[in-house]
Amino acid sequence: IAKSKYLSNFIFSLESPSTVASYEVSKKENNLPKNYFKTFLEKIDAVTIEDVKAAANKHFKLDNARILVVGKGSEVADNLEKTGIPVKYYDNYGNEIEKPEFSKEIPEGMTGLKVLNNYIEKIGGLQTIKDVKALEFSAKAEIQEGVNLVLNTIKTNQKQYLIDMSLMGQSMMKTALNNDKGYVSAQGTKETLGKEEIEAMQIEANVFPVLSLLDSELKIEKIVKMNNEFCYKVNVTEDMNMYFSDTSFLKVAQELIYEDGSEITIFKDYKPVSNILLPHTVEMDMAGQKLELKIEDYTLNKTYDSKTFE
Repeated sequence: IAKSKYLSNFIFSLESPSTVASYEVSKKENNLPKNYFKTFLEKIDAVTIEDVKAAANKHFKLDNARILVVGKGSEVADNLEKTGIPVKYYDNYGNEIEKPEFSKEIPEGMTGLKVLNNYIEKIGGLQTIKDVKALEFSAKAEIQEGVNLVLNTIKTNQKQYLIDMSLMGQSMMKTALNNDKGYVSAQGTKETLGKEEIEAMQIEANVFPVLSLLDSELKIEKIVKMNNEFCYKVNVTEDMNMYFSDTSFLKVAQELIYEDGSEITIFKDYKPVSNILLPHTVEMDMAGQKLELKIEDYTLNKTYDSKTFE
């Protein structure tokens, strides 16, 4: 089977002129014989099981082997240690560390609502954030060298919401909500939002969406590691979870759950803006690409004309 895979891949690759050209470059760069690729199929076909075993015995030393396991330590670490094989732990940068603490017990008496109230108190207090009638901010991300994506966002307490996404100064997509009407426009087309989409946007349109959760039944599912710190995982709805630090109570992440997976947005670099702690770095996934958005400025309580959202 392995031979067939190598042979078929090699044959089909020859249909591409660019691949053939890359083979020629490879010969020069690696000082390969001129007939290297002409005899490639013969050499592959001549390899025997004994040849493979001999190569494995020569290059793979059982007394000097390393098994790399990547995954959730909380799910695999204990069983790995039961094997008797020495287990070492490394951080995201390959530095060896002590065995991490993978889980924590939820403190007695702690509830989802208490976590939310602690978060509100941490960022400035209930009355302080209620007094914010409008919020505007601009975030920038470099998607490749010299190419910047900019997101301009406006929210008001009148169920008004605007997100304008631009690339290199050109507006690419705009999403707007004006109370019970909304639309999405992109590349010259404009689509009116349906009832369910508008209801979902009205929640997010709150200047501080957590205020709409104060009367909700919030459940702490467990304490988990998120962005390298322990967080309360709070179930907000069937398709949304929020993660709050178990020490600072700042909101670390938000998870949206879809039928085919989930999307996590990370919030960090909190700084005071008019006595309110707000994140200045947001990490999110957009079309499969990880983006780090740097929020350059916040504007609070500015007055907007209704036409801004039309």
